[in-house]
Amino acid sequence: MPSEGEERRVTEPVNTHFWTMRDGPYRGRAITRVPADYLRKMVKADHEHADIARAELERREPVPFVVNVSPHAIDRASVTCLRVWRKDRRKEEGLYSWLARVAEEAWALRVPAAERERRKHKGMRFVFREDRGRPVLVTVVRLTVPTKVPPRRAA
Repeated sequence: MPSEGEERRVTEPVNTHFWTMRDGPYRGRAITRVPADYLRKMVKADHEHADIARAELERREPVPFVVNVSPHAIDRASVTCLRVWRKDRRKEEGLYSWLARVAEEAWALRVPAAERERRKHKGMRFVFREDRGRPVLVTVVRLTVPTKVPPRRAA
């Protein structure tokens, strides 16, 4: 138990999304928009809000995914799979996190050896390769891409 005058450290998860910086060069800004370098300085200096800065840095830590997602796959998903993402994503799940999650689901499917690199899942085709035993999502495309048919002109 902390003694009198000693600051109590936060041990449970802290929601930093609605916390605003109260002083310093980022005063009035949401802590989610403050550069990580500045937050690290706050923690190192044991600033009075170091626990909030630490919680925000922990929130920003990348989620460890089994499947590596290539930049090309992210680009392709942003062009061809946005409708699927909008329907399937979880609350506050961005495109990269969603793509990594569904790529892991596709990778986990049992498929014949001949189809190991190409898998269909949720109306998309995922193309994988292995790099040092770890799957890499090379590209992704939507299987049924709606096409716009121009209207016929009356003759």
